[in-house]
This record gives sequence, C-alpha cells and structure tokens, in this order.
Amino acid sequence: MTTVAVVAHAGKTLGGGLGELIFTGIDLMEPSMLLAGAIPTAVLAILVDYLVGQCQYWLIPRGVNPLR
Repeated sequence: MTTVAVVAHAGKTLGGGLGELIFTGIDLMEPSMLLAGAIPTAVLAILVDYLVGQCQYWLIPRGVNPLR
C-alpha cells in the first residue's frame, strides 16, 4: 500500500498518473477532480493489498504459516 501511495505522490513531481488529478483537484479546490484521482488510488491500494496477502498465504509453507 505504501508503494501505491508513493506512486500517487509522483504526480506532485510532474510524474503524471492519478496523483496529478489529486493534487490538481486540491490546488483548484475541485472536489470532483480530487475524487477522480483519490477513489481509483484507494481501490488500487486495496487490490494490491489483497493480492499480496494471497501471495503471502500461498507461498509461505504450511509449517511456517499459522493461518494455513
């Protein structure tokens, strides 16, 4: 999730992406533009967190992972 947040901050350094929408929306005080970048960023962070959790669950052996 931290990686997704760092990618969003790349918009502040003219890196483009969803962060550009977020920071432009903040600068212009335009909530719709802010949400156009914030909502997909949040969904992407949740999706990445879920996928990494699934990889962790399946890749760690049964003897080490107490959840399996």
